[in-house]
Amino acid sequence: MKCHKHTHIDAVATCGDCGRSLCRECADRFALLSCEHCVVKVNASYSRSIIGTFVLSSALFVAVFLFYQWILSSSDMVTSKKLLTSLWAAYQGGSIPFGWQLLNLARSKTDSGGTIATTNVHFIFWIIKVVVSIVIGVVATPFMLYRSIKKLKEMKSLAQEIRTGGISA
Repeated sequence: MKCHKHTHIDAVATCGDCGRSLCRECADRFALLSCEHCVVKVNASYSRSIIGTFVLSSALFVAVFLFYQWILSSSDMVTSKKLLTSLWAAYQGGSIPFGWQLLNLARSKTDSGGTIATTNVHFIFWIIKVVVSIVIGVVATPFMLYRSIKKLKEMKSLAQEIRTGGISA
């Protein structure tokens, strides 16, 4: 069996996703045993997930900001204080997806596989998770935004290099 990309070289492995044959050079290129096509496909899926989190975070930010502006419109608070209060609440709301991601990541590393037994317990757990997500998200959001943007740039660069042949084994 020969490598799918280097047809003159014997294959030593197969892509873990699609089963394509890989020579030693192709197999050693990425951390996971994958061909270029599958790496680009997985990265595209991950990029969509990151962008979805950005969209959700932005939507929550705008919704909470407008809600607070509406609620505070009838108060006798100074306009600048209303604006700052609305912005702070909006930042907290926009931080929920990033705190949620961090909690899911921590849970996946420590999960024992147990399930929540009743709907009431599940609902209470969900409410607690939202509150904790806000607290964690407020601190984690700047770091998670930076990390996500950096990852998006890396994935875009890798896809471009693969597409143009800049990476060749």
